[in-house]
Amino acid sequence: MKKLFAILFMIFAVSYINENYAQNNTKKVNISFDYTKRKGFASNQIGIWAEDNNGNYIATIYITDFTGRKEGWKKRPLSLNNWQKKANVSSMNKRIIDAVSKSTPNQEKVNIVWDLKDNQGNIIKDGTYRIVVEATIYQDNNVLYTSVINIGNQANSQKASAKYSKPEAQNMDIIKNVNVSFMP
Repeated sequence: MKKLFAILFMIFAVSYINENYAQNNTKKVNISFDYTKRKGFASNQIGIWAEDNNGNYIATIYITDFTGRKEGWKKRPLSLNNWQKKANVSSMNKRIIDAVSKSTPNQEKVNIVWDLKDNQGNIIKDGTYRIVVEATIYQDNNVLYTSVINIGNQANSQKASAKYSKPEAQNMDIIKNVNVSFMP
């Protein structure tokens, strides 16, 4: 009888864990924006990361290949300098950077999906998070788009607000219309 009870308990536990994992694993955040390629050296770098509601770094979601995998952050310290500081990139595991480094997108509408995992591969808990999109427009002209998103059981979306490193950067922006949406 004890064996039967133990087997039934294990079947129930495995079923419960698999069901909850599948439910949590389908949740995602979509980050979309319009991208216009800018001609010239020291431009067109984009980084996206997640923070908790207190501004603590959680994960890099996307980074352009030059700054990420090719370590352009060492060659051009002004490139995505906010991401560099927030992610503490100089001590970040190279495998993490490689996993999220992608080529610079084509000039078009861009969609990036976050699977709600932190840099260690753990699914985050439900709650309020910030998604930050940084773009190096040209040299030291940067823009930060920030959006607050609620992760839970209800879909929600928000248009991100922009903060430019210099007033003239607004006239050169390479990304516009940044929207962040959560889908349970």
